[in-house]
Amino acid sequence: MLLALLSLTALAQERHELPGDPHHQTDISAFTIDHKQWRVGLASLDYGLLENTQIGTNTLMWAFGTNARAKVTAIETERLAFSFQASTVSIHQRWLDAITQAASGDDERASSAALRVTPMSWRGSWSISPKWSVHLGNTWVLGRISGELTGEQIAGLIGAVTGGSIDASITDAMGASTMYTGAVGRFTLAQSNLAAEWRRNQRSSLIFQSNSSLWISGMVIGTVGTASESGEVAAGGAATFEQVLETLPSAASLSWQWRFDTLHLRLGIPLNPVNPFSYTQAITLYWLL
Repeated sequence: MLLALLSLTALAQERHELPGDPHHQTDISAFTIDHKQWRVGLASLDYGLLENTQIGTNTLMWAFGTNARAKVTAIETERLAFSFQASTVSIHQRWLDAITQAASGDDERASSAALRVTPMSWRGSWSISPKWSVHLGNTWVLGRISGELTGEQIAGLIGAVTGGSIDASITDAMGASTMYTGAVGRFTLAQSNLAAEWRRNQRSSLIFQSNSSLWISGMVIGTVGTASESGEVAAGGAATFEQVLETLPSAASLSWQWRFDTLHLRLGIPLNPVNPFSYTQAITLYWLL
């Protein structure tokens, strides 16, 4: 009996001292969860469809709209991996109304807007050593806006997607008070993604994350109902805009992650609290089942 107890204690101590699995952090890396495995979080749900493919959704976002995502690890070696991920998000009308009314300051104006966002990204993961890993990538957020909207309201919707305020030059390019009837706007937001992980052992690790917006560009086409005072909107109701997002705050965090059998808790601090996405990076709770 005593020998068995000592053996179990030794095994537990051995597991505690071993370095963690570099494939474990699937949300920040190029790796996917195992085949037929569930990753159940407070705001997310993912399922291992194949050995290298997972599908999922952000459950919290269903309060604001519909969404789905898929991720495929295309290349995986002992120390390197590359993956591709695509998502689709459609926001409910009532939230679009709230955003556009806040942007225009007109509580009586209905937006009659539609917004669909399609983020696409790649990730590369490098296991430098048994304890260190680095994850790099880029994300392109493709957005489509339609409806009867002013330039100011369109800028407000773009700001909601990027997590920060939009430079006044974009609003000026579209004309803040210009009403686009039957407007169709498309925009592209480019981001850089960086994460680094130091694994203390199989139960705990330190994680740094940073997502920085690089630039945004787009075009709005529609029938102009009211000309802007600046007169910067082109004839025919078309406007183009482009901005290097030097002032848009990046989402960054430093967190400590614990593993308790199937339960995983990531708790840290947002390094840039101005960006709301820093908080979702810093605090994560999920189960691997």
